[in-house]
Amino acid sequence: MKKLARIIAGGGLGTGLIGLLLQFALTIPASMAAGRNFGLSVLFYFSFFTILSNIAAVVSHAAHLLPENVLTYFRRRSTAGAITTLMLVVGIVYHFILSPLWSPQGLFLACDVILHYITPGLMAAWWLASANGKARFKTLLWWLVPPATYLVLVYIRWAFVHEVPYPFLDPALTRQQLISGIVGIVVLFLITGPVVVITDKIAGWLKRQYG
Repeated sequence: MKKLARIIAGGGLGTGLIGLLLQFALTIPASMAAGRNFGLSVLFYFSFFTILSNIAAVVSHAAHLLPENVLTYFRRRSTAGAITTLMLVVGIVYHFILSPLWSPQGLFLACDVILHYITPGLMAAWWLASANGKARFKTLLWWLVPPATYLVLVYIRWAFVHEVPYPFLDPALTRQQLISGIVGIVVLFLITGPVVVITDKIAGWLKRQYG
């Protein structure tokens, strides 16, 4: 299974890099055409939770392919579990909330499929293939720190440029709509995190029992 996990990590690393670079190449010109300068366009690119989560996934995959003394923080099971949770939430939110709102074509569609479906799928597959039963429920609250930090940064950015990356975070919504959207995402994290831990424990147990 270790060999399989490394193969999946290699696929996740390559696919993630392709998706991120292609999305950058498409986003910057489109953003500048919309009136932003280059600096604001780069900031716009990095304002998306999908991009940041995929970057974290790429680094995680790289950490498990490099020597053990490199990127050690990303080799921790707790860190990998947090990133797996982020990626699964990315896929779920996109599929059920965001994808009905627009119809990308061509390379934009390819990027969407890569960054919202393929890379989360590969991260989940890697998590199962590398399962060792060492994920802990006590780390789950720490897994909420990245999305909470992201939310704060979204509204700091909004104070300066008056735009948010996702419609359900728009301050122009009614208070009830805005709170409902944020609470819904929090609940999704609170459900997905334990599921990630449980799958590690079950898959790890099965490996110990049946090799």
